[in-house]
Amino acid sequence: MSSLSAGIKNETQKIFLRKKTMVFVLLTGAFPIGSAVLFSLLQEKSGISMFDNVNYPLFVLGAFVNVVLPLFIFMTASDVFAGEEGDKTIKLVLTRPISRLHVFVSKTSAVAILILIHLFVIFVTSFVSGLDLAGSHGLFGVFESMKAYVVSAIPMISLAIAGVFLSQFFRSASAALTSCILAYIAIKVLPLILPSISKLLPFSYTDWYALWLGHTAGAGNIFQAFMFVLSYSILFFVGGFYLFDRKEW
Repeated sequence: MSSLSAGIKNETQKIFLRKKTMVFVLLTGAFPIGSAVLFSLLQEKSGISMFDNVNYPLFVLGAFVNVVLPLFIFMTASDVFAGEEGDKTIKLVLTRPISRLHVFVSKTSAVAILILIHLFVIFVTSFVSGLDLAGSHGLFGVFESMKAYVVSAIPMISLAIAGVFLSQFFRSASAALTSCILAYIAIKVLPLILPSISKLLPFSYTDWYALWLGHTAGAGNIFQAFMFVLSYSILFFVGGFYLFDRKEW
């Protein structure tokens, strides 16, 4: 096993050894189930169909990628970098015979793996719990939902890289998390004031999956959005590693 793959495995294990990581994963699975039960009861009592089992997974995805999952991502990125720097445990990693680039990539990759696990849990639980709602799953509906969840991984990982970058400015997980959340809120609110710059902001593509649904957006729009996300990811990654590599512990 290469030092990089070993580092990724080690960092992923460290993340899942934290109790709050498992709590967050359980909450990720509980939210779609609890919401489906609530909506099912409301629909039975009111006779009004709010969601069917075809679009319910997409409703859950929209809520998660814009609100819940960014919070989990920033929390993990802050713990993995600023948190370990604050409690000095990162020194143990840096004493190993591996480069700082491998350490940085390993930690960032571990956060990305956690994102993929969250998306998988959300999809499975929202799909299964949505069966209790009205409607009928067709192959096309299932494919559309799966496609939305798969492509959502790209902007979420980009968000994680941004969180990793911001975490380099702090030696406290709480300070890093607060800054990440404030930056996210500010960038999300700014397009309401200046709509013309919405497409140029780094966190504007959390709902990128919507462009893939129903073939309503052209390939050009999808590619343009992808290039924006990729460009910001590269900039944040390079900037984050530059700051990480310059630090003295």
